[in-house]
Amino acid sequence: MDVIEHIKEDKKEIIKAFKLLKKEGNLIINVPAFLHLYSNFDKDVGHFKRYSKNDFKKILNNINYKNVTFIYYDSIGYLLSFLSKILSSNYKKNFEKKIKLWDSIIWMSKILDYIICRMFGKSLLIIVKK
Repeated sequence: MDVIEHIKEDKKEIIKAFKLLKKEGNLIINVPAFLHLYSNFDKDVGHFKRYSKNDFKKILNNINYKNVTFIYYDSIGYLLSFLSKILSSNYKKNFEKKIKLWDSIIWMSKILDYIICRMFGKSLLIIVKK
């Protein structure tokens, strides 16, 4: 799933999707991470929120699952998003240049993610085993 952030009743949809899994199946959810990064960009593209591990821990309290894995990734994207939010009042200004910059250094994010043990990132991947 890569749409939960666009659904207001996200908890209901996650529970519904989990119930549809076969035994031993995996529910894979990818979401934008960290509510403090929520910006006008998120709002403009229809995101209701950004997520943390704790958000999903609360949702998963109502589900009988075997295992859950949380993986933050794109630490460089996190840093760029944070800087953009605090330094720029208009994310649309130089937007194409910002995307080109991010595209040119994304490889560095993979290395930094590994070094910092995926402690933070622009995105969060959740794998829930039924």
